[in-house]
Amino acid sequence: MLGPAAGKCRAVKRRVSIHLAWEWLCLLGRRFWRGQGSSRLLIYSETEKTLDDREKHMEALRRTGFWGRAAAGCLIMAQETGRILIPHRSEHCQQPNTWGTWGGALDHGESPEEAVLRELSEEAGFDTPLETIPLYVFRHESGFQYHNYLITTAREFEPRINWETQAFDWFEFGNWPEPAHFGLTALLEDIESVETLAKMAAAANKPG
Repeated sequence: MLGPAAGKCRAVKRRVSIHLAWEWLCLLGRRFWRGQGSSRLLIYSETEKTLDDREKHMEALRRTGFWGRAAAGCLIMAQETGRILIPHRSEHCQQPNTWGTWGGALDHGESPEEAVLRELSEEAGFDTPLETIPLYVFRHESGFQYHNYLITTAREFEPRINWETQAFDWFEFGNWPEPAHFGLTALLEDIESVETLAKMAAAANKPG
């Protein structure tokens, strides 16, 4: 009789397999919908560079269990309220149905900051950050690194989410949602990062 560990291992393998299958479909092209009346046309358009990046990310996933050799992500804070925008990961992602950060793998030639800004545009439809503040960097024995940032914006907004996110909300500092992705948990266990978040949230709530 197989124990809980074996069941967990099968579940992880299923999630990786689902992720790989989805990304192979994405290799056919980025999806753009054009609608006229009740009809919609699905148009595929993808550059050779992006195809190569995805193949490399998939190879990294097979070897290490992480999507890409390195990645970058962020939390978004509104200066007007001090609240933080956190995404709820969809069932199509690794660690599904958990609250995490906005972000993803670094493409070829990208810096972590360039990658997180690109991912923000893709995942949240947001491209007007005021500040990009470095936070905790997660480092794994496989060599994988995840660079966290705090992105600030003037006021709260409603993100335009894609398939990777099934929900989102603005949270007060310290009122963290659960269940959390292990990456978000690691970020919020980093003392310097939490101090930065607390300082920024407090400053945002000061009049004037």
